[in-house]
Amino acid sequence: MPEEVYRRVADAIAFMHFAPTKLAYYNLLMEGTDKTHLYLVGSIVVDA
Repeated sequence: MPEEVYRRVADAIAFMHFAPTKLAYYNLLMEGTDKTHLYLVGSIVVDA
């Protein structure tokens, strides 16, 4: 799917990563994201 390719490219060049859930946070860790650049922020949809 094109969307997944775009997400992977954006992840590769991003410096900071904001995960909406603990599962998303964990998945980013398993993909090799540096923990110092990863933030658990909650759902922006619920907050809005």
